[in-house]
Amino acid sequence: MKTLTPLGLSKQMTRFAESLSHATYEHEAHTKEISFSKEVSEDSVKIIVIFDENISGQIGNVKLIDQEGDVVAHAGRIFIKPAAKSLYVAFRYKLIETEVD
Repeated sequence: MKTLTPLGLSKQMTRFAESLSHATYEHEAHTKEISFSKEVSEDSVKIIVIFDENISGQIGNVKLIDQEGDVVAHAGRIFIKPAAKSLYVAFRYKLIETEVD
C-alpha cells in the first residue's frame, strides 16, 4: 500500500531540486561552473543545463553539485557543440514509492 500523498511526493522532489547549487562541466581541459533551470512536478524533477552560443567545442562530464559541494549526479557523456546552436543536458528523476518489508 502506498502511503505518500501527491503533496508528499511533490515536496520530496522540491527538496531535491532546492538542494542543488550549480552544475560543472569540462571544456577545453578546464572545469567550469554553469547555472541550470529546474522543473518540478508532482513526482518528478527535471534539471536542465543550457549551453548557449557563447560556448562551442567539446563539452563533457556535466555534474550537478549540491549545496554542500558534493556531486549528486554525473553525465559522463562527451558532447560536441557547434557555435551556432544551443545544447542542453537534462537530468530527469521520478520518485516511485514501492512497498518493502
